Amino acid sequence: MSAIAKEIYRALPDIRELVAEAERQAEIRRQEWNAAEDRRKRNEDRERIKQSFLESNSRLAEVIELWAKRRAIVSFFDELSQTIGQLSAVEREEMEGRLDLAKKFVGTTDPLDFFRSWKTPEEIYAPRFTDNPGEPVED
Repeated sequence: MSAIAKEIYRALPDIRELVAEAERQAEIRRQEWNAAEDRRKRNEDRERIKQSFLESNSRLAEVIELWAKRRAIVSFFDELSQTIGQLSAVEREEMEGRLDLAKKFVGTTDPLDFFRSWKTPEEIYAPRFTDNPGEPVED
C-alpha cells in the first residue's frame, strides 16, 4: 500500500467525524430555517385573518350604506307614485312609464340582494392554521 493510501486510510475516522458534524450542522440549520419559515407563515396567516376581518367589516358598512341610499330612493318612488296617481290619465301614463324606467335603472331594492353580496371574513380568507401551533388546517 502506498504512503498516500495509508495516510488516507488513517484519516478516514477524522473524515467520517467531520462529515457527521457537517451533517449535524446542516440539520440544525434546516430545522432553524423550517422554524423561521413556520413563524413567517403563521405571522402572514394572522395578518391575512386580520385583514379579512377589516375588509369584511368595511364591506358590510358599505352594503348597509348602499341599502340606506336605496331605501331613500324607494321612499322617493313610493311618494312619487302617490303624486302620479293624482295626475290626469294622459300625464299619469307618461309619468308611470318614466317611474318604471327609473326603477329599472336603480336596480334591486331587495335587502337580501345587498346582504348576499357581503362576504364574511372566512369567505375572504380561509386561515391556513388552526388555533393549535404547528397544525395546518386540513384541506
